[in-house]
Amino acid sequence: MTLYFEGARRLSKDGMMSLEVPVFSVTGFATFLNAVINQLRCYGSENGRVLQVEDYYYYSRILFIFSSRNLPLSLSAKGGTDQTYQILVESVLNCAHGLCDYPSSQAVNNKGFSEPGKANRFPLWDGTSFNMSLENFVQEHDFDFSLKTVDEEQKELILRRCLDVLKSGEETELVKCLSCLRILSRDERCLDQLKDENVIDRLLSCAFPSGEILNELQAVEALKTLSNLLFKRPSILNHLKSADVIQKLVSRLKTHRDTVSRSDLLQLDLKLLFLLSGLDPTVRQELVDRNEVFSLLADLLCTFQSVPLSTKDYQLISDIFKVAYNIGYSVQRSPTNLQSNLEIFNRYCEIIRDFLLRPNPRTPEHHQLTCQLVNFLNVMPRRSFKLLISMKGGAAVQEMTSIQVLLDFLDTELVPVSAPCYIPQPGLEETLCPVLNALTRAAQGNRDIRKYCRAKVLPHLRAEVRNLPEEGATMRNRLCKLLTNPSHGVSELVALFLFVLCKEDIGRAVKYTGFGNFAGFLARHALLGGASKKSARSKAEQIAVENSQGATTAVEEDSAQEYSSASSDSETEEYKRLKDEVNPVTGRWEASRADPMEGMSEEQKEYFAMELVNNIDKLQRGGVIQPGRVGEDGRVKPVSHVLELLETAKTVQKEEDSSDSD
Repeated sequence: MTLYFEGARRLSKDGMMSLEVPVFSVTGFATFLNAVINQLRCYGSENGRVLQVEDYYYYSRILFIFSSRNLPLSLSAKGGTDQTYQILVESVLNCAHGLCDYPSSQAVNNKGFSEPGKANRFPLWDGTSFNMSLENFVQEHDFDFSLKTVDEEQKELILRRCLDVLKSGEETELVKCLSCLRILSRDERCLDQLKDENVIDRLLSCAFPSGEILNELQAVEALKTLSNLLFKRPSILNHLKSADVIQKLVSRLKTHRDTVSRSDLLQLDLKLLFLLSGLDPTVRQELVDRNEVFSLLADLLCTFQSVPLSTKDYQLISDIFKVAYNIGYSVQRSPTNLQSNLEIFNRYCEIIRDFLLRPNPRTPEHHQLTCQLVNFLNVMPRRSFKLLISMKGGAAVQEMTSIQVLLDFLDTELVPVSAPCYIPQPGLEETLCPVLNALTRAAQGNRDIRKYCRAKVLPHLRAEVRNLPEEGATMRNRLCKLLTNPSHGVSELVALFLFVLCKEDIGRAVKYTGFGNFAGFLARHALLGGASKKSARSKAEQIAVENSQGATTAVEEDSAQEYSSASSDSETEEYKRLKDEVNPVTGRWEASRADPMEGMSEEQKEYFAMELVNNIDKLQRGGVIQPGRVGEDGRVKPVSHVLELLETAKTVQKEEDSSDSD
């Protein structure tokens, strides 16, 4: 019996790991199982040999293995008769059903058995119980994305059985098996088997059946599994492309459009297309070359216009815009493609305006939709932004509601910045940069939009000039606070947005932000030397191109609109009274202070001046500081000696006196 126990322990381990039933002769197989069954019958008996719980676990495993595999093939290969096999299996199952109950996740511990002295429950799957066990597995782990509580052997067994069903195409169990595969595709160990080309082909046949009859449940589960596989194993992308998945998805999107579909199938088709186009530039280019796809997505969006939107509708619209963004991104990078798709971009802009003008239910789904609308505006040609403005009263009054919605969205994202003890967060760039870039492009593309944003973001200065530009809860205060943010992307786009609102006028930008806050932007872009407006404008356009999602186009439809020569920066009476005492470095009014050199003789002044020069020179030679001066190109250049700073003193004073004071 010791020999049988060791064999049981080895068979339980090896059989479960390899999922290959060891080959026995019929006689040896029967003898072995009889010994196992006798041991199980003795378990807990007063007169019989009392087994340890671990022993019982291994013996139960053997029954589990033999009752859950397709034994006729293994036995027939060795000459066993079907009749003999049937008798053996029925004996095993009868004994098993008398000894064990079906599994209970509450009663079974992590080894597969319960506390000593209590009834052990272990899964024994015959044809009926297998289907039931799959259903239980799906119910228990449908929303379990780690699968840490599932035994590795159980995962392997379910995976193998589901792959067998997938291969055979058994309709009765196919949906449940696809659901299990979808859950198992979250597990790293199962992915290597699932990414096999034969498995992917079977999943594709379930997702896109060749016949006219579509089993939507099968297609939904298959698409979910394919999406998980593609996301975690992008290497399968080439096989999906060779299987012509793009054409299949486009064809079904047409069906969704024609039937005004709102099904889960539409959402999963969009998800798979989004992953394909996001992971592979050649897929994006293929979608661009198929001129119908960009327009087809706009058609799908139009089916949501003028109808009440449910939670699911918000999600579907967001998914459509995700795919459209990927296509628009590729279109934006090619002047030829941009020219040929201008009408479609204009159509998208009108659709976006319609969604922005809808009432805000203040739900997470609506917020997510607004994020996707903002993202798409980043690939919109600048001159198309004029369509965000609706006309009211026969074009007599321009309706800026959609622009105000975007400003409100920006203001909402800026709320954490106004906290007194604000600490920069790593995710700030993802939330702020898209809306900042979209508003900047809108202001560059349309003069009326720029004026409206300027009035809302940078209103005329009044008594608030007594405070630092970054102090307070207004949008201007929050944006100025971000000018010195450690995230380069955030500080750069904030500065560019404010610079554009000031019509790329350096003096005006410094007036609203303070030179100390804005100097970094000016230094990075060679604007410290008092660049002309023409030079500043060309710099701003160059910066905008660099920040526009990698766009490289410079066609007229995507160029900035010229500013008017008239100044709109009239000063309030309050600001005029305080203007002369505003510190240009801090950007706030400071009370007059006594001149520290008042009452000094010229000799004393010269003494302190030379002492300052010597101290600066000492710090420079010690490598503590590196003095610099602004060169003719507007960039800061190091000086070899501190006395070189005096050469530019008169020039700097002259520029300050002649700067634009409005």
